[in-house]
Amino acid sequence: MKKIYVSILLAMILLVSACGQSNEEYTVSEGSYSMKISEETDFLAPSVYISEGWFTFSYDLLSSYLSTGYYEISGDKLILKTDDNLYEFVFRIEDGSLFFQEDESSSVKLIDERFGIPIQDQAEFILGE
Repeated sequence: MKKIYVSILLAMILLVSACGQSNEEYTVSEGSYSMKISEETDFLAPSVYISEGWFTFSYDLLSSYLSTGYYEISGDKLILKTDDNLYEFVFRIEDGSLFFQEDESSSVKLIDERFGIPIQDQAEFILGE
């Protein structure tokens, strides 16, 4: 009788732990994602272009460095890694949008804030039409 109770208890533990795991698979659509901005500006919004495993990330018009490379998806994170392995940018994937993760990313500080739009932590990037 004790074996039956132990077996039932183990089965319940396995069932509860399996229910807590999410098997949701995250994906991103190919195309250009632009940062959502709240006011009119003459500057281009920072953007991420995704295509066939590669990306281009543009955020500073004054920079001569072009952030291009490959991307991978790990859980709910889109991880952009530049070709030269100098920079890594992380976005959280949620409901078709990308949310910049400042604490997990390389710096995106503008050379001169008078000539661009700074990217804040959790900035939302929306897929263009």
